Amino acid sequence: MDQENTPTIKNHLVRMIEKYCENPMLFLAEGKPDRRDLEKLVSESISIDPVRRGGYACIKGTRIAVCDIITETVSLHPRKGFERKSYGGVIAQKSIDVAYAFLLLERGKVAQDFYECYGHTLPKNI
Repeated sequence: MDQENTPTIKNHLVRMIEKYCENPMLFLAEGKPDRRDLEKLVSESISIDPVRRGGYACIKGTRIAVCDIITETVSLHPRKGFERKSYGGVIAQKSIDVAYAFLLLERGKVAQDFYECYGHTLPKNI
């Protein structure tokens, strides 16, 4: 695989992955994730529908946006699972993996959704 096509992971994102992901080795094995594995995970688990959450990238079958998961986990607060009462329920561990995979593959889309949803830019350290 071309090095230029392999997503890089910044230090803070590594800590987020280690703390929250169900399968951290998907991202951290040998220092770089396998793009094909990330693409498969994203294609199976992310939907972008203009009528659901304004076209934000969401976990399939939910209204939980990738930018919501990134927002909840960026501070490295101590909970492994977390509740999103406004979206109904607990986010599954796999959904966190999916959100990070999407962030690595489609940072521009996540940054756009993050800005539109929260009114400020995606933190540069992730």
